[in-house]
Amino acid sequence: MSVSRCHHGTIIQESWMECPECWAEHEANETASQIKEQTDILKKIAYQKTSESSPSSPIIESQEFARLANERFKIDDTYGAIQLISKAIIIYPSFPSFYIQRANYYLAQDSSLDAIADIKKAVIQDSGYYTDLKNRISSNNLSYLSPIKNEISSLLNELKDNARQIAKNSLDLVKIELEKSYKIFTSKKSLIHIEESKNSYNKVLHDFSQDAYLSYLKIPESCKPIIIQIQSSTNKINSLQSEIANIMKSYSDVIKQKGKYTNDIDIYLTDLEVCIRTSKEQATKSDYPAYELAKSTLDNSKNIYEIVKKEINSIDYKRRSKNLMKEKEKREDKDREAKRSRNSIESAKSGALIFSILGSLSGCVNCNQNGYFKGDFGGFNFLTGGILGIFIGAILGYIFGFIKKVN
Repeated sequence: MSVSRCHHGTIIQESWMECPECWAEHEANETASQIKEQTDILKKIAYQKTSESSPSSPIIESQEFARLANERFKIDDTYGAIQLISKAIIIYPSFPSFYIQRANYYLAQDSSLDAIADIKKAVIQDSGYYTDLKNRISSNNLSYLSPIKNEISSLLNELKDNARQIAKNSLDLVKIELEKSYKIFTSKKSLIHIEESKNSYNKVLHDFSQDAYLSYLKIPESCKPIIIQIQSSTNKINSLQSEIANIMKSYSDVIKQKGKYTNDIDIYLTDLEVCIRTSKEQATKSDYPAYELAKSTLDNSKNIYEIVKKEINSIDYKRRSKNLMKEKEKREDKDREAKRSRNSIESAKSGALIFSILGSLSGCVNCNQNGYFKGDFGGFNFLTGGILGIFIGAILGYIFGFIKKVN
């Protein structure tokens, strides 16, 4: 077996991978390569999001700090590398590879707790790191992360347990909603309303049974639309209850008219009373089939309700028309009476004028001894005749005007 030395001076027998320094250098180069690839992608995104006049975007600026950090690490300036990569994280904290890069630098300073904290952040942001680290542990290929292999293994188990618990909580919420729906959709026919939700729930349960971290992560989001779908289905009973209540109110409002119309209408109203009572009895189970039956009972009496409403409206219309005619006749009688009064007064005025003149003239004309008439316009007879003429004319004129026909 040949023995040689790597460029770090370490004795190796088969491959440079036996040298820890070579491994660290290899990992640093891989990280740099990944950063470059992601930088190229992010540059395109940044170019679309920023104007040409902008000298740089936060993404590009943070990538530049990450590149400089890697350069500092290559020349064993670990402290400087940590400072630079930390600036990159401050500028753009949503880049998981930055945390992996800084974890590498922390390990070089034997700061395992800080390294684990950064690895956790990276895995939470990008679940792909969970799979990568899991595979490395399985193949015993952690390279520079080997000193904290147990800590990483514990971290991955912790993240998986947390994800599993969150997924279980989401599934429990779906189960609770399904159990509620089973109490509502009790018949085989009505279960069709939640059939799709049940199928979706079973699929998610299957994913849960895979006992995989990535599956656990997807379950909460998968459960949300299922819960919404179940609640939408169960809300149908609320809509049905509302329809039943509205129909019953309409029927009850009509039933209040019992005894105010004909015997035939009262018979119909009695049928509606029986219909409401039966419907209420059917809905006592408070499940969807019971409410469907209750609504069906009400719908079957809809024709009776329509007939009653039509008859009541017809009778009310006739009554209103009759009342309007009576009111019209009263107004016409009142108008005729007022017209008679006005005519009587006018006739009295005319009569008073005419008869006052005639009375005055008659009072002033006397007959002498030879049978000849002579006038006396300057005495008592003239005044007396005029006054008597006014009274006689007014009375006769008023009577004449009162008995006069009014057209």
